[in-house]
Order: sequence, then structure tokens, then C-alpha cells
Amino acid sequence: MLVAMACAGALSGCGGGANTRTDEPGVNVGLEAMVGDNPSGVAAAEPATDLEALMALQAAQLAEAFGTPAEAPDEPETDWTTMEGAEASTDTSLTNLLGGAGEANEQEATAAADAEPAEAADAAVAEGDAGAETTGPGPTTVEALYAQLDEALGQEVETTSEPFRTAVAVIAMAAAQGRDPLEAIGPETRVGAALSPEERERAAAVAELLASVFSTDADGMSALQGLSERLSKTVGLQIPKALLCTEVRGFGRYSEFPTTNFLAGRRVRALLYVEVDGFAHREMNGVEFGGLEVEEPWAIDVTQTLELYHSGAGEILAWKRPEEIVVETSRNKQRDFYLLTDFELPETLTVGSYQLKVIIKDRVAKSRAEVLVPIGIVADPALAWTGR
Repeated sequence: MLVAMACAGALSGCGGGANTRTDEPGVNVGLEAMVGDNPSGVAAAEPATDLEALMALQAAQLAEAFGTPAEAPDEPETDWTTMEGAEASTDTSLTNLLGGAGEANEQEATAAADAEPAEAADAAVAEGDAGAETTGPGPTTVEALYAQLDEALGQEVETTSEPFRTAVAVIAMAAAQGRDPLEAIGPETRVGAALSPEERERAAAVAELLASVFSTDADGMSALQGLSERLSKTVGLQIPKALLCTEVRGFGRYSEFPTTNFLAGRRVRALLYVEVDGFAHREMNGVEFGGLEVEEPWAIDVTQTLELYHSGAGEILAWKRPEEIVVETSRNKQRDFYLLTDFELPETLTVGSYQLKVIIKDRVAKSRAEVLVPIGIVADPALAWTGR
């Protein structure tokens, strides 16, 4: 009601004085209109000395000017029974919250109870596994584990493509157990039967090394040297390097030709430097020298053959130097060994590409090795080595 009065006061101040009337439809709700002119036709009231009477008159005039407001719709009757149920379901009181928490706790407890059987089962399985480690069947000692591993390696060697690897594992296991590694790879064993003669020789060298390592009175350095010699024999004779040189001063000390192309129509003279590896030694005795005392008891005994082939549709032998025997003696076994040969090719070689084949044979180890050295005969002096 106070709001209606405030609005009435605001409207009265628009467009003129307090007693001003306009022809436009409207309502003058000033105090004079309320108590004097009474244009609305509402029964005149006595002078408004009473505040309630004045307010009733103003409300009547407002209703006439703006129309009678629509009656408010009837509110539906409230079903208090339903309301009580709704309030119960949406109760946020502390008691209700505590009750809900109790239900949640009860649900969690139920879920935990459901999970306990699975956890208990896992614990039972773990306990069973732990019990199996101590009381169940299976290897429980190092010796039993070794026996199981030995059986597994014996089965593996029959199917693997690399039996030497398996043999090394068997050797190491036997040495660790204090058994003879050589017996572990004997020809009667499954591992030994799967090895080739060369593999068996290498495996025997490894077995001897490990046997000496585990021996308390063995010299470690001597064992390593012996293994190196044994392995060199099993690898066989090799020629790591073969070069044409202008000068050779010792093992690994040489001056190589800048090119192996030579001018046609001229003799080709060069030094052939050949490094040899995997060679064997033989022990010298006085019988070979008429009973004389031998100061250098160790000897390397090899032969060398040189063959020059012309490259083309078919290999044609163009030149050959027959086999030569080379025996070199020493006080100790040598680790480095090389051959130095001064040779000369004829001037009759035609223009083309050639291959100088170097053939080395070890007469002690009964082994052989070959290597090819490319040589070219050219007509253009700019492409050939001239010696300047």
C-alpha cells in the first residue's frame, strides 16, 4: 500500500500544478481530487481525517483507472500427507544426515565384506605358494638346481643352431661345481656329440682355461697365454694384411705404394709385405742340425706361393712364383710374424686388371690361407706409378 501511494505522488508531479486537469484520459490523484471533485463517481466520503479512509479512497480510484485486477487463482489444497513424505525424503536436518551417513557406512561395510573373500583367497594362494617353496616338491638345493639346468642345456643343444654357446655354458657350470669341464663336453655327452671337430677343439681350450682358473696352484697369465694359442689354432691360419710396398722396416713399419697401377711395357718390381696370424710353432731339436745345441728352440715353418691372374671372362694365369719354404726360429714363441718378398713382374704383361694371389701354408698346423692383391697394367703414364 505504501508503494501505491508513492506511485500516486510521482504521477501528480508530471505536466502541471497540483490543480491542473487535462483532457487526456488519466487520473488526478491529488489530494483535492480525492476529497473534492470526485470525478470517479464514487460516493463522496467525509473529510479524510482518518488515514485508513484516505487509503481506501485512493485504492478505489486506482482500481477505476487501471481496471479491476484479476483475482488470484485458487491455490490447490495442500496434501499434508504427501508433504510429510517429501519432507522426510528431503530432510536436511542433522539427524537425517547422520542417518544417511549410517546407511552409506553400512553400504561400504557390505562392499568391504564382499571384497574380503577375494582378498582372503589371494592371501590363501600366497600362503600356499610360500608353503610350496619350503615344503612343496621341486629343487631346494644348489645341487638340484645344477642338475635341472644341466638337463635343460642337454635338451637345448639338440635343437639350437649354435651348440658352441651351449657348450660354453656347460663348461662354466661344471667348473663352478668343481667338476672336470673337459668331461662335461666329452664325446659321449649330448653336448660333445653336437659339436663339430673345430668347435670341440675351441670348447676344450675354454675348458682348460676355466680348469686352470679354478685351480689354486695355477698361473693365471700362463693359462691365458695357453688359451690364446689354443684358440689361434682353432681359428686357423689367417692373412690380416698383404701390401705392395716401396720400403719395409719391420713388423707394421712399411711405406705402401700410392697406387698399384703400373705402366705397360716395363718391369714391375715391388716388395710384398704379408702379415700372418694363427700360425703354430714347432720345437727344434739338435737332430736336425747334426746333434748341435739349438739356441733358438722354437720355429715357425710356413711356405709361400705367388700367382698372378688376369681378370676377365676367365682367370688366366699370367705369372707364378713357385712355393718357397720359410723357417724362422726364436728363443720364445712369437706373437707377430710377417713375410717380406722382393719380386718382379715381366714387361710382357698386357694392359688390364690382375689379381696377385698370395698362398700361405703352415706346415706345423697343416693349415692354409689365401689373399688377393689387385694390380693394374695401364697405357697412360698419368695413371701409373712412375717411381718419382
